[in-house]
Amino acid sequence: MKIAVAAVLLACAFAGPAFADAAPSATPIEQCIRDNAGKVETSIDNLNQAVDFLVGKICAEPIAKENARVTKIQQDRVAAQWKAMCDKRKAAPDTGTRGRSNVDFCAMQGMGFTGVMSADDDDEDSLPSYSGLNLPPSAVALAARLLLDLRLAHAKPAGK
Repeated sequence: MKIAVAAVLLACAFAGPAFADAAPSATPIEQCIRDNAGKVETSIDNLNQAVDFLVGKICAEPIAKENARVTKIQQDRVAAQWKAMCDKRKAAPDTGTRGRSNVDFCAMQGMGFTGVMSADDDDEDSLPSYSGLNLPPSAVALAARLLLDLRLAHAKPAGK
């Protein structure tokens, strides 16, 4: 993990303007990181642990929401592909090869299996679980840079 954070910090050093101060259009993930970096920096001495805590714990909710949004988009695309394959199969003349496919996308759609969660599957009444959270590298990089900048700002110059 230390090597990964060091690599991220090195990449951030060369990225420069890519991590400019929060713009009015900052994403909820970016805003969460920026809002909480100062508190985490003063609370956790180890930089690696501070980055992990900030991104993986403090800002887990907006990250989980973004992951869910991306997953839904991917599931919607797959469902659209299945529907297109089903429609194509229905439109094709029956040459006796219809039964040779290992997957019957039409039957899967008929059973209501589209790969997409329905609106009532969100389980808002249960506690969220963020285990196995897919942390965006850009969020880890931003957190590492902000925390390092804060550490350097608080550090006393050598020899003084």
